Amino acid sequence: MRSLEDTLLKHYSKADTKTLLSGLSWYEKAHNEAKLLADVFDVPLTKAVGVISALSPRNKWARNLADAWSILEEPSLETKTCTFKGQRQKAIDIINSTGDENEILTILGKGTKTRNFFTNILNFNTSTCVTVDVWAFRSVNLEAKNKNYKPVENAYQNVATQLGILPHQLQAIIWGTVRGSLV
Repeated sequence: MRSLEDTLLKHYSKADTKTLLSGLSWYEKAHNEAKLLADVFDVPLTKAVGVISALSPRNKWARNLADAWSILEEPSLETKTCTFKGQRQKAIDIINSTGDENEILTILGKGTKTRNFFTNILNFNTSTCVTVDVWAFRSVNLEAKNKNYKPVENAYQNVATQLGILPHQLQAIIWGTVRGSLV
């Protein structure tokens, strides 16, 4: 869908230097936050990233990290987090898993957004996945529905290739541009 790509390019062109640099490094910074969690709680990096991803739906980043710290410290459904009980259960299942990447992806389930978020944080320097969240849908004026996921994902991937950056970097740049202009 060329119009989706044109819309993404317009957003990208509006990004100032700070937004560009922040977007290009966002997933690397998230990876480093996960490494810190892994070190503090003596768990494999895959588990730390998996917990962050499991707790991410409808959660702001700072709160997402605080929730990850809480549930790694006390893996219980009673641990207070700002996400859904099912997501807390997934985080606990990840903590109790072997830490195998495919096992964690299976635990994360069919939620493409959380699975891609996991992959993008874990493999920030090579992943070609797109974390299509509500802001990614808003950036191209589409409703956050499953039927719209693939067209949005493809548009981000095509534009990222055109710009010579990774798709999740483009997503982070546009997130900063769109969210900043809408809030």
